[in-house]
This record gives sequence, C-alpha cells and structure tokens, in this order.
Amino acid sequence: MNKKTVLYGNRSLCKMLYLDSLHNDQIEVVAFVVDKAYLDPSGVFCGHPQVAFETVESSYPPQEYSMIVLEGTLKDIGAPSLYDRAKAKGYTLLNYFSPKAVLAETFVCGDNNVIFELAYVGHNGKMGSNNVIRQQVYLGHDFVLGNNVIINSVVQVGGFCTLENDVFVGIGATVINDLHLSEGSVVGAGSVLIRSTEPFSKNVGCPAINIGSRLKPKMENAHE
Repeated sequence: MNKKTVLYGNRSLCKMLYLDSLHNDQIEVVAFVVDKAYLDPSGVFCGHPQVAFETVESSYPPQEYSMIVLEGTLKDIGAPSLYDRAKAKGYTLLNYFSPKAVLAETFVCGDNNVIFELAYVGHNGKMGSNNVIRQQVYLGHDFVLGNNVIINSVVQVGGFCTLENDVFVGIGATVINDLHLSEGSVVGAGSVLIRSTEPFSKNVGCPAINIGSRLKPKMENAHE
C-alpha cells in the first residue's frame, strides 16, 4: 500500500525524489511544503499543491500523512533543523530508497534517510537519521554514518569508514578505507582523503589537507 507522503522542500533535489518516486510503489507524493516565505505564488510544485509548513497540519494532518524532509545543501553548524521541526509537529518521517539503488540486506538505519538512484550501499553498514546519499555514490562495507550527513554524487567511500554527525562530502571525492571523519567536517569536491579529519575542519585537495574551520571565529575583546 502506498503511503501518502508530503515532501518538505521545493528545490531540484525534491523534484528528483518526486520523479524517482513515480517508479516506487512504497510512497505516493501528494503535496510539497516549504516555509511560508518561500511559497511559489502559484501554490503548485511538480503539479501538486504547495503549502506553508507553518500550517501544513491543517491540510495534511500527521495522523493521515507521512513526510520526507530533504536537506541536501551545506548549512551552518547549529542552524535550525527542518528534520526536528517536522518531528515536533508529530509527523512520521519516512526513509526513501530509490528502487534503482543497490542496498545490502545487512544495512540498517534510522528515519528520514534518502538514497538516490545508482547508489551502492555496502554490507554491515549502520546509518542514523536525516542523511542524504546522492546518485552514483559507492559506500563501502562496515560503514557507520551518524545524523545529518550529506554525501554528494559520484563519491567513493571505502570500507570501515565512520562519518560522524553533520559531515559533508563534495561531488566526486574519494575517502579511502578505515578513516574517521569527525563531526562537522567537510571534504571538498574532487578531493582524495587519505587521513582522518578534525572536528569541523575543511579538507580539500589531492591528497586533502585541512585548510581551516567551518566554525565562525570567536570575537575577542568584543564590545558589549
């Protein structure tokens, strides 16, 4: 039975997921939701109603509809989570796995994980919640992913790797076996990571080197 589902978002990734879902009998996308400030004047996205998140439960109550939240871009550490906001409204957040992805039977995860087509997810992997795995990703065996991880297209992650919460891996990057990507670290597009990362670090190049922090520097001696 199809689960009637609302998608939170109105950008390209949401459209990709919607188009892929037309070949997936597990969900039926019935509407899109965004914050009121970002509503399209037409009130329509991909041929379906688009409603304000602030009042979504009046049209699509959480007792009758599920939701998938799609956050696919790098955001500031500590920024409000769309995932948490949707949870607070009482929605069940679904996983979405493209029927064109290859998932090992021994793979386990939390909720609101999105895996796009042509991704390969290896054996004995563990994943938390609210992660996005883009097209043509290779995610090796015995991996561990935390929450809010984004792995962009054509990334290769070797076996026995751990990616902590809020890690972001750019397009076409390579992460070799047995590495630990600490919380909030970034691997730049096309980079080759051969050593584990520091928390909130930005790592770019071939081989990748740490070029600084994602965190905003604290102002010393600031005027009150």
